[in-house]
Amino acid sequence: MSPSLPTSEIGAKLRKAGRLQNRKMMRKVTPIDKLIVVRPCADLTNEDPRVKSIICFGTAEQVRNMISLIHFRSLDPFRDTLVPQGAACASFVTYAAGMVENSPRDAVFVGPSDPTGNNWFPQDYLSLTIPIKVARRMADLEESFIMRRPAVAYPEQRLKLPS
Repeated sequence: MSPSLPTSEIGAKLRKAGRLQNRKMMRKVTPIDKLIVVRPCADLTNEDPRVKSIICFGTAEQVRNMISLIHFRSLDPFRDTLVPQGAACASFVTYAAGMVENSPRDAVFVGPSDPTGNNWFPQDYLSLTIPIKVARRMADLEESFIMRRPAVAYPEQRLKLPS
């Protein structure tokens, strides 16, 4: 740190350097097509080749259960579910749809991690954006805890934490 710079200037320089480093790590962002369509999953057909990802919104418990389904057949527990830095729209669409050059293609993205959405995104919700190939693997529930032990996923009774 330079004694000639005020602390606010040093912080601004570090933040700018961090944003530039993040952009370099992401590399190129390429639109999929002229338009990105967001629609309800009920409208989807099983083999629609245009579908790149699915976005889910839920409470912490719902998102935890979905993440457990992701990890159910996982070979790498540290890289299947990510919470990358970026705008809400990046965690909702850009990363999982494969629009970012260096974004992992088989990872699921939890978000939003950007606090600028706090004034419009429900405070007790998270998003989970799932590449379509991962979503199709998750759909096989036969051996999962949700089918075999639903009380684990959705307990009727819970421990109370002291407040």
